[in-house]
Amino acid sequence: MTGTVKAALQASAIVFLPLLAPVIHAQGEWSGGLEAGTQLGSGENPTLRFYARNNGEPLSHYLYLDWTSENSGQSYRLGYNPVFNVSRSLYSFGKFSVEEDANSVIEQQLDAVLGLGNHIHRTQHSLLTLELGGGGQQLKFTGGLEDQTEGFLYLGAKYHRILFDTVRFNVVVDSRTGASQDTVDAEAGISIRLSAATALKYAFRYRRTDFDDENLDTVVDKDKFFTLTYGF
Repeated sequence: MTGTVKAALQASAIVFLPLLAPVIHAQGEWSGGLEAGTQLGSGENPTLRFYARNNGEPLSHYLYLDWTSENSGQSYRLGYNPVFNVSRSLYSFGKFSVEEDANSVIEQQLDAVLGLGNHIHRTQHSLLTLELGGGGQQLKFTGGLEDQTEGFLYLGAKYHRILFDTVRFNVVVDSRTGASQDTVDAEAGISIRLSAATALKYAFRYRRTDFDDENLDTVVDKDKFFTLTYGF
């Protein structure tokens, strides 16, 4: 096992072990699923996501593990997103993740965000949500560059609409503004429900990171995905 992998496992334990208590004692029913597909771009790279969801009230939980394999290496991301519903429209949230990417200048990244969200528009078939929060991150770079730890302001927006009871259109955008870097993540996708447990999804993801450090160039990732989702 390489030193990098050991460091990632240690970081994962530090981030997630203190969060296990509310997950273990969750009151709602658990469900889960698997998304398997292909990342389109320079090559057809396999992708996997395992997830588990608990829709308890007022506290719900979402855990996930992402994996992508490319010719130059593999990437992993482990995340936990709790939500506490204050009212029908207002909620508090957390977003905790650790990521390791052999294909990026950012070799390892730990994130923690806390904030408030508001469902500002809700109908039977659509939902628009805005989020505001703050957090911190720790970055480890390739090439011997100095590690960074800093706080940031978090802004997020989510929208989905269901058409014909089987088609779902989804958009998620979030931005993180810190002292030494700014990041924007966006994803737009459409999914078609094939059965009660399966769906086919196509998505486009965009990520841009700008650094104040003159030794680091702007990083832009644009990816398209085809995935098949199976829920259980």
